[in-house]
Amino acid sequence: MTGIGKSQNKTELHHLLQLPGAVPGTNNLLSAGTGRCQVKLYWYTVGPDLFVSIYNDCPHIGAVALADFEPASGRAWASVLSAVGHREDALAHTQARRISARLHCRVCLVAGIHLDEITAEEICLIEQSAQEAVGQLLDLCRNPGSV
Repeated sequence: MTGIGKSQNKTELHHLLQLPGAVPGTNNLLSAGTGRCQVKLYWYTVGPDLFVSIYNDCPHIGAVALADFEPASGRAWASVLSAVGHREDALAHTQARRISARLHCRVCLVAGIHLDEITAEEICLIEQSAQEAVGQLLDLCRNPGSV
């Protein structure tokens, strides 16, 4: 059952709670990629949940995904809202669901990446950079001193 008072299973998320970055504004920034395709990942915990923002040098709110883990099925699901004309929805959905499935927690992920005259190759590189940054976050949960 979900809702107020829902108990959370202890998972790798508890490692994040022990890190300085668990508090907004401290050591909670990761990055991946280079040049125009570099992305930053900012994170902090919100009680048993996780807030993540993936952005570049032109941060904004392009898409917001909410993902949650369903213990009964062992799967994570996600829903996405996107701003008119923005294409970050697939990235937000994929990465929020990936984090939730791994950490068994609720995840709110905001994606805002903008590049003028972006190419198809750059879109692929940005998706790879986001994948790598989320991988760093998951590694941090697994091994708190690793990143």
